[in-house]
Amino acid sequence: MLTGSVEAAGGRSERDAAVATLGKAPAPNDPGAATLREKAAAPGGVRVFVKLAVALQSEDKLGEAEAEDQARTLAAAQDGLVTRALGGGQARHRLRTYRYVPYVAVTVNAAELDRLLADGGVLWVGEVGVRTADAGSLPWGVDKIEAKDVWDRGHEGQSVTIAVLDAGMQAKHPMLAANVVEEMCYSTMDPANFQKTLCPNGKEKMTGPGSSKNCPVSYGDDCRHGTHVAGIAGGGAWSGLIGVAPKANLILGQVFTESTKPGDTGIGAYDDDIISGLERVYSLRKKYTIAAVNMSLGGGKYNGACDTDGAAFVDIFRLLREAKIAPLVASGNEYFSGYIGKPACVSGAIAVGATNRNDEVTDFSNHSQLVKLLAPGDDIVSAAPGNAKATMSGTSQATPHVSGAFAILRDAVPGASVAEIQRALECTGKAVEAAGIRKRRINVPDALEVLTSGTNRPKVFDFDEKSDAKAWKPLPGSTWKVAGGAYVPVFSDTNYSLATSFTPNCNSDLDLRVDLKGMGNNQGVYIYVKTQIDKTGKLFSGYSFYFDSWFYEKKWMTFHSFTRYDQYDSTTGFGHIEYIYGDCGLPASGPVDSVEIKIRGAQFTVVEDGKTVKTIKDLTYTTGGVGLAVSSPYEEPNAIRIDAVTIRSRDKPLDEKDPAPAVAEAPEPAPTLLKQISDIKVPQC
Repeated sequence: MLTGSVEAAGGRSERDAAVATLGKAPAPNDPGAATLREKAAAPGGVRVFVKLAVALQSEDKLGEAEAEDQARTLAAAQDGLVTRALGGGQARHRLRTYRYVPYVAVTVNAAELDRLLADGGVLWVGEVGVRTADAGSLPWGVDKIEAKDVWDRGHEGQSVTIAVLDAGMQAKHPMLAANVVEEMCYSTMDPANFQKTLCPNGKEKMTGPGSSKNCPVSYGDDCRHGTHVAGIAGGGAWSGLIGVAPKANLILGQVFTESTKPGDTGIGAYDDDIISGLERVYSLRKKYTIAAVNMSLGGGKYNGACDTDGAAFVDIFRLLREAKIAPLVASGNEYFSGYIGKPACVSGAIAVGATNRNDEVTDFSNHSQLVKLLAPGDDIVSAAPGNAKATMSGTSQATPHVSGAFAILRDAVPGASVAEIQRALECTGKAVEAAGIRKRRINVPDALEVLTSGTNRPKVFDFDEKSDAKAWKPLPGSTWKVAGGAYVPVFSDTNYSLATSFTPNCNSDLDLRVDLKGMGNNQGVYIYVKTQIDKTGKLFSGYSFYFDSWFYEKKWMTFHSFTRYDQYDSTTGFGHIEYIYGDCGLPASGPVDSVEIKIRGAQFTVVEDGKTVKTIKDLTYTTGGVGLAVSSPYEEPNAIRIDAVTIRSRDKPLDEKDPAPAVAEAPEPAPTLLKQISDIKVPQC
């Protein structure tokens, strides 16, 4: 039992249509079924998706002969349905078939609709919807997500491909021409319902050079939309502009249709055309390494996963993700709070919202818990038809920033799955909150740091190169430098001071080792784990293990504490602090040379110079970054050095059967919890 709905074509306005719930025997008084029958009885009928009772496997899991057998079985089922329920007449019904998902799209009258519902080979019938273009200076967006940092490491997308399904593009635009490798068009031709194809050949399907051509710009911004979006994702350098993945290949797809209905002209994308475009992208997966398919389109209003209403998208999104192709969809521009559009609401989609230069969710951006990522989408300059450039705003402009990010990250880590890249982007970047819902504006180099310290692959910072230090971002007021192959804190005052720095991490299970140089009397080190930095860059939440060495009464002692911080302010010393463990010193043979923290879920085991100090459990925080801080007296301000840090993930690899878990953001404490560190009770020694 699934549902279907129709959204508006043209502009940002929404034309509501009834949602039909259809199955084997719809209730006679089912208003949705009755409404769909009314549409089917009208001149021109109604266009529907039909899901067939044919079990399909991904062709990547089959041999060549088995894949062809499966395709023939599906084709036979599709042909049989046409004969049984529709009495033939493929042209009249505008039959559209698919190879990789068990669906057909057809236009039917009321009697044919009833025969479909009664057919034993049919699992589901739902109305084909229409999506609008979610119409929106590129350089500021590229700079904001720090894409250049990844380019400088040699990853500009040159080994991968981005697909863009939109309202057509100027493929020969100077920003795009060198990168375009494939073009396609899927567009509806149905004069009885005032639908005119936008394919240059005048038909409903076209592939090859020139097939993705944009509609005339005289129709409005929607016909500039696709060129603009493609330039953001994978445009090369031109006239002061550059895309996020400037050397990626581009597959361009026109999936929109013109409405010629008097009083309701414009363009929109029908779901069956979009699915055809997605199938075409999927069919090219062995020819190109496709990192992402960008869909800056959508419609409707959903406050939860729309897998029932968007059933056809569920199946194709699953296949795309299994092939390591990220389905990225704009959340929509209807100013909704708590709702987003379709197909962004389908659970396999990666829904993207828009932010402005100040890292605020834009007022037009649909925002809900279903949004996975945020990216720049306000006043973005990119390519436009006619070898021009244009400024546009929208979640349409945010989405290709993420598509480009997927491309350069996949270029850097070819084996990464969609789920792994998604998690890396979700757990790093800038925390941005709107209407009580906090999401992350993407930061590409931070995500790369997470991806390159993957499961059982240690990430070692030995500080022989300054690039190691760049991966550690200091909190306000903290300064670090690389000197003599070590990471050295620099203090600006003459008293005890902390120089605190963090590197991103998304693992719930990890091994962390810190090797030290020059640790002397009365010096301490903080090691932060599972720590999240808030949007101000000053407040952090997570855990720290602190130790210091003292030469006391002719013997060395090491003191320890394990602390949980909740929104601790590094600049004022205020925040909620919970001492979970503390001791009054353990005998030691000298200053500490190395500390290891082994984390398995909620369990933390601390090992000091090869000896286990303590095992502690706490469930508050599940993931977060790794940080370091050094406390040093003014007599020896820069003596202690971090010689090396080794981080090894122990999480299992993510795949599409085990999708990226939601990233738990730090809870906001109640004001009554705020206190100064000096007010906290510590062990009395």
